[in-house]
Amino acid sequence: MRGAFQKLGQSLGEVIEILESEERSVSNLRDENPLLQKFRDWREELDRIRGGTHILAVRSTPGPSMGPSPEQEGGIFID
Repeated sequence: MRGAFQKLGQSLGEVIEILESEERSVSNLRDENPLLQKFRDWREELDRIRGGTHILAVRSTPGPSMGPSPEQEGGIFID
């Protein structure tokens, strides 16, 4: 997994370098390219994942393999 993350990080870095180079060549741009910012955000998130500081989101609704939630199953009746 570490090798795959490293390759992904390198690829993100290459794309960021290309976008930064294009941004520098077009001097009339005042705002940063939104695509460039997205790739930078992805690289930061990847760094957090690799550093172990990223918490993955947990699905709040049950998936097809998880079965129905207790609310969907009905109540419990005690005599």
